[in-house]
Amino acid sequence: VRTSVEELVNRIISSVSFDVSVEYNGSTPGDMFGIYGNVDYAREMLGWSSKINLATGMQYMIDWAVALEKQKG
Repeated sequence: VRTSVEELVNRIISSVSFDVSVEYNGSTPGDMFGIYGNVDYAREMLGWSSKINLATGMQYMIDWAVALEKQKG
């Protein structure tokens, strides 16, 4: 499933209970647009497959990051 950086940012914003400020600064020389990852090669060569979907993985990462920040105080 193709997912843009903006979609990932919006998932993070909607998953936290505090305000998040996002700053867009445009692109830099050499930036690639419209590229995406494909797990087919890992599946074929290693027999790998994901155990969780993107939404669940993102929520795990967000929960971990929020808990880490709370520990820092």
